[in-house]
Amino acid sequence: GVDPQNVVVNDDLSAVLNNATLVTGPTTTAGTASITGSALTWTVPVLDSPFVTVTYTVRVNDDAWNVTLRNQVTSPGSSPCVPVGDEARRALGLAVTPLDVPWEDGECPTTTQHYTPSWSLQKTSDPASGSTVAVGSTITYTLTVTNTSAEATLTGASVTDDLSDVLQHASLGAVGAGGSVTGTTLTWAVPDLAPGEQATLSYTVNVNTDAYDVSFRNVATPGPGGECTVCTTTHETPPKPDGPNPPLPQTGTNASLEGVL
Repeated sequence: GVDPQNVVVNDDLSAVLNNATLVTGPTTTAGTASITGSALTWTVPVLDSPFVTVTYTVRVNDDAWNVTLRNQVTSPGSSPCVPVGDEARRALGLAVTPLDVPWEDGECPTTTQHYTPSWSLQKTSDPASGSTVAVGSTITYTLTVTNTSAEATLTGASVTDDLSDVLQHASLGAVGAGGSVTGTTLTWAVPDLAPGEQATLSYTVNVNTDAYDVSFRNVATPGPGGECTVCTTTHETPPKPDGPNPPLPQTGTNASLEGVL
């Protein structure tokens, strides 16, 4: 029957603000809140409402790939953290089981966790990279992206592939869905991938029929957050084969032969 006095709430943002930036807040419906360093402190002089809130927003840094953003809020004198769904039991005076390690349980209403993805790019070809290909033949290149994160969905990933060296000696054939070519650069908008999932893009080039004794390579480059496993392929064509010598062309006239006759 007595409203709590001088309620203090602490939110440790050290594992958030090392990979994110505060955008707005904190704003409250009661009391005052501020962030000093990586610690948020919220003070409510008299808790005379059933619910009061503090709100703030952070933006994850552009380079924060493959990280976990975690924070846990505590308040001296408050009830222990209990699993979501047990609030009704607690309100009725029934026994609940506090969580000793809330971020491992994942159900503690005073703890949040968010994950950012990581991904890898691999490039293969048929015939294999390093081999000799015949003039007039077709090469199939395949790009493979793997979401290497165990928790986060990969969205917005992209890959570029420099074809300038290849298209000097070959013409572009079919390009798979999601890929586009502008000039000599192929761009692939990678589809969303759940943790552990893969996506592939294949395209072909046709080696010119006169492209003897040349070598060409191309390099695929992952966008932000991606890492290369193998991203370069090389091929070469054989020398032009030797043929029979053509007859020498006739020069001059038959005047000397006609004079002898």
